[in-house]
Amino acid sequence: MPGSGISIEDYTRALGSRLDQARELYAEDDSSVWVKRMFGDYRYLLSARVLADNMKNKSSDAYLYYIDALRKDQKGKVPGTSHGTDGFLIFNGHLVADEMVKNLFVRMQRYWVNFATGGDPNGNDLADWPGHDRKSDRWMVFGESDRVREGVIQGKIGPERVSV
Repeated sequence: MPGSGISIEDYTRALGSRLDQARELYAEDDSSVWVKRMFGDYRYLLSARVLADNMKNKSSDAYLYYIDALRKDQKGKVPGTSHGTDGFLIFNGHLVADEMVKNLFVRMQRYWVNFATGGDPNGNDLADWPGHDRKSDRWMVFGESDRVREGVIQGKIGPERVSV
């Protein structure tokens, strides 16, 4: 987990007796990937969800998103879309040869411009992106197409599951 200052060994050691339970949550990942994915889920997705929950306390809408988009040359080589990919896509996605990435760049840029200019990312010809609601836990999932999914991190993060 480069840049975090936490080694895989330290992270798994911190899980202690909950290590097997944590491994079950990421059963779809091979042994070299699951800890990194769990770390990323806790570090980035959990913090986004907590922030969105608290924005409701301020009467402001929050919009959660998750990027599930790998270039063809990345599939099978990396565990998933890395943190910071959104910034790259919004500002530089048009420079990539992959057509899926270019199309995603156009859609994401439109959502961001809509949000920056009016406080709501939705607009014509875009999939409806609902504001955050803790009960439904809806996230916009950006990928080859954009879709709303409930519980993107459900069952993997929360008090009912493994906590670090």
